[in-house]
Amino acid sequence: ANQGEHHKKITFQQEYDKFIERYGFDIVKH
Repeated sequence: ANQGEHHKKITFQQEYDKFIERYGFDIVKH
């Protein structure tokens, strides 16, 4: 289960990076 959670974290980070690339860092400032 612990390893599964770690994988989920990595997947979330990848999706987050894609989101930032698409929408830009200006959203993060808000």
